[in-house]
Amino acid sequence: MTESNYIMWIDWEDRVVSFHEVQGYDQLPFGTMETMQANIRILLTEGFQFQ
Repeated sequence: MTESNYIMWIDWEDRVVSFHEVQGYDQLPFGTMETMQANIRILLTEGFQFQ
């Protein structure tokens, strides 16, 4: 498994996303910055909050 520099942590229940590791959140690694940015846009339209 390769290490990714593009990672978000997400709490699906409370709909919160962090760009820093948070205990209890699921880690979401991305292969490219473009893929991560596309997912950020999707999460924003779905009502997720970012911290």
